Amino acid sequence: MSSKKKLLNQQKYLRRLNELKKASARVDTRIMTKDSEKEKREETKTTKTSYVSDSNKYQLPINEIKKDLKKNLIFAIFSILLVVGLKISGFGFEQVKHLMNL
Repeated sequence: MSSKKKLLNQQKYLRRLNELKKASARVDTRIMTKDSEKEKREETKTTKTSYVSDSNKYQLPINEIKKDLKKNLIFAIFSILLVVGLKISGFGFEQVKHLMNL
């Protein structure tokens, strides 16, 4: 190999070593921050679980959910009846077009 190629290879090797040092330094700081984040999460878990009962993981407002389901069911029935009524009466696009021209 020529001396120029050896020099280039040596420079590449040194650049790679520098990149490895930088990457290892980043990983070390990430590991340290992740450990501290885990400790913080564990502390917050203990404070957050005070309102949750053991049998239910979440306390849902069941009465409001039932009320909303009833409203949705009534709206669905109304819309189906409306579509069926319009179909039976023959009210269609031509009638809407005619109304728009008036």
